[in-house]
Amino acid sequence: MKSILISLIFLSLKTYGFTFNNDKEARFSDPKINVYIANHRCDEISLTPSELVDLTKEAASLYWNTVNTSALHLEVVGTKDLSAAFKNEGVCDVIFEGGGCQINANMLPSDGIVISCNNSTEGNGFSSNILGVSLPNNTSGGTISGSVVLLNDTADTKFNELSTDDQVAVLAHEIGHALGLGHSTVNDSLMYFSTVDKRKTLGQDDRDAVSYLYPPESNIVNCATVSTNNHEQSILQFLFGILLAIGIAMITRGRKFF
Repeated sequence: MKSILISLIFLSLKTYGFTFNNDKEARFSDPKINVYIANHRCDEISLTPSELVDLTKEAASLYWNTVNTSALHLEVVGTKDLSAAFKNEGVCDVIFEGGGCQINANMLPSDGIVISCNNSTEGNGFSSNILGVSLPNNTSGGTISGSVVLLNDTADTKFNELSTDDQVAVLAHEIGHALGLGHSTVNDSLMYFSTVDKRKTLGQDDRDAVSYLYPPESNIVNCATVSTNNHEQSILQFLFGILLAIGIAMITRGRKFF
C-alpha cells in the first residue's frame, strides 16, 4: 500500500496549470524575439519611452530570460516609431461576447513584440482594474509574426500606483500573453489570472509553459501537458502508476501475476 501511495503522490506532481491564449498553441517561429517600445510619450502613465525601455529590460532579464529549459530569449531593442493607432485605437475593432476579438488591422506588428501606452477604452476593455491588454494579433495558423502589449494610459489607470517592482512584473505578465501564454491556475505563477503583489520570479508553471512553447534547441521532445485543458495524458499516467505500484507490491510479497 505504501508503494501505491508514493506512486500516486509522485504522479500528482506531473500536472500543470498553464494554458494558451489561442486554440492553435501559436508561438513565434524563432525563439529569439525582439521587443520594441513605442516612441511616444504616455498621457497618464508617468514614464518616458526610455524609462519604459529600462523597465522592460528588467522584465526580460528577471523573468523570461531566466528559463534554462527553454530556447526563448527576449532582446529589448529600444524605442520604435509607430503609427498613432498604437496609442489611440483599440487592439480589437469589435470585442465579441465571450471574449472573441475582431483584430484592428491598423495595429499589426510585423516583427516581435511592441509595447505601447494606449488611451482608448473602446476595443481594449480598459477599466480601472485593467492594467494592460496583450494579444498575438499578427498570426498565421500556429505562427506568431507580431504581438502587441498595450498599457492602460487612460485617466482611470492604476499603473502609476504600483511600485517599480510591480510595474516590471505587470510588463512581464503581459509579455507572457504576447508570447502565446494564457493564464495559469497556480497562484505562485507570474501568469496567475489575478494580480499578486511583490512578485519577483517566475513560478514553475511559468517555466513549464514557456519550455513547452519554446523548447530547448535540441533533439529532445518536450512532452509537457496542460492539465486545465486536456486531462487525458494525466489520467493515463495515473492509471499506469496504479498498475505499476500494484505490481511492485505483489513482487515484494513474493507473488506471481500475469
